[in-house]
Amino acid sequence: MLASHTARRNILLIYISTDYVFSGRPGEAPYKPDAPTGPTNIYGQSKLDGEKSVLQETEGRHDGGRVLGLALRVPLLFGKTVDENDPSIDGIHMLVKQIWEAQSIKEGEAKIRTDDYALRYPTATQDVARVVFDLSKLYLETTDKELPRIVHFSSQQPYTRFQMAEILADILGLSIDGLERWDPSKEEVKSDTTRPYNTQLDISGLTELGIDNSTGDFRGWW
Repeated sequence: MLASHTARRNILLIYISTDYVFSGRPGEAPYKPDAPTGPTNIYGQSKLDGEKSVLQETEGRHDGGRVLGLALRVPLLFGKTVDENDPSIDGIHMLVKQIWEAQSIKEGEAKIRTDDYALRYPTATQDVARVVFDLSKLYLETTDKELPRIVHFSSQQPYTRFQMAEILADILGLSIDGLERWDPSKEEVKSDTTRPYNTQLDISGLTELGIDNSTGDFRGWW
C-alpha cells in the first residue's frame, strides 16, 4: 500500500481523516486525538481503518529521527471546486442545489427535509492546505523530539445543515420556504449512513505544536 512505499523511501505521508471516526454522542465533544473512537457509519469506519493502516505501516520507521506517517482529522470541508456546476462535489454544494430546487416547490407540495439536529463545523480547504503545509515543514525538520501521530484541525463554529442553508439562501437572495427543519434523531432510524450528533474536534494540539489553527468565517467565505 501507499504508506509502506512512502515509509521505505523516507517520505512523509499525511493521511487526511475525518471527525466521523467518533460516535458524536451528546456530551462527549470536543474530542482530543487520543479519545476513544466509535464511528456510526461506513464512511467513518473506512477512514478509521485507513488511519490504523497508515500508522501501523509507518510505526517505528524514521528518517534521521523524523516521523514518517501521521493522520490529520478534519470536519466537513468547503472551498473552490474543479467543477462549480457539479453539486455532488461536496456536501455544501449539494445544499446549494437543494436550495435552488426548493424554489420550485408549490404550496401543498412536500418540502425538502433538511437536518437541523446534527452539528457540523464547516472548514475551508484553503485553511486545511495551510495546516498541511505547516505540519509537513514541522515534521520534516524535527528530529530531536517526539511528535504526535494523530492531529486535529477544524473550525470551532457549529452549524446544522439547516442553519448553513439559511446563510447560503440569504447570500443568494433566495427563500427557504421550501425547506423543512428535520430532526432525524426522533425517527430512530439507524443505517450505514447515520450521522453523529456532535463530533467537534479539540484542536489545542496544533497550538502546542506552534501551528496556526485559525479558520476563516463560513458566511464571509461564501
